[in-house]
Amino acid sequence: MKSFIAANWKMNKTISETREFLRDFIPLVKNVSDVDIVIAPPFTALSAAAEAMKGTNVQLAAQDIFWEEKGAFTGEVAPAMLLDAGCTHVIIGHSERRQYFHEDDAAVNKKVKAAHKAGLGVIFCFGESLDEREAGKTFDVIRREIDKGLEGIGADNLVVAYEPIWAIGTGKTASPETGPGSTCIRQGYPEKTLWQHCGRPPYPLRRERYPGEYQFPDGMPGRKRRPCGRRKPQDRQFAKLVCYK
Repeated sequence: MKSFIAANWKMNKTISETREFLRDFIPLVKNVSDVDIVIAPPFTALSAAAEAMKGTNVQLAAQDIFWEEKGAFTGEVAPAMLLDAGCTHVIIGHSERRQYFHEDDAAVNKKVKAAHKAGLGVIFCFGESLDEREAGKTFDVIRREIDKGLEGIGADNLVVAYEPIWAIGTGKTASPETGPGSTCIRQGYPEKTLWQHCGRPPYPLRRERYPGEYQFPDGMPGRKRRPCGRRKPQDRQFAKLVCYK
């Protein structure tokens, strides 16, 4: 099974900066065949990124989506618009959307359903706040977000991502080895919950995606491939992660 590595650029990079990054990055990973490589630029750079990615092994994701097909929804972007821009995936339920824009589980669920209906792959994010973490509610929060966020969702075309709110701008990072959320994942808690929804776990569950900024001066002892995290990746650093064995 391939690993899945996604870079979320958040509100970084102009169109020209996107073209420059991909011009330098794509040749560095052109021979990688055992990793699904996905990059999520801001909306303004999606078309430019799609053009640069044509015929390559790098796929395009959007950072958000709206559940309606069209209409008077100022500032929103419909599934068909993302497909037309060249997207194959979309990030839904990111911790920053939950914290700063008060996106709840019901909205997340509508977005996941709309993305799947349109044929987009979903990178579904879940995770607890610092208060919830310190109160020992990590398991309860993850259970609720999966139960409600993935209600009525099948296992196909779904990647799950542990994205705790407490990691935003705090200097703290979640890793596969530490923290109650990671303990939860190691114990298979999300998998058991997802199994109840789908009848089977989504196949990419073994391709976990953790937030956090990784540095690779001496490789990553004891780690398998993991995606880039909070800050915008630089071409060679991100390429090292993609190519790491």
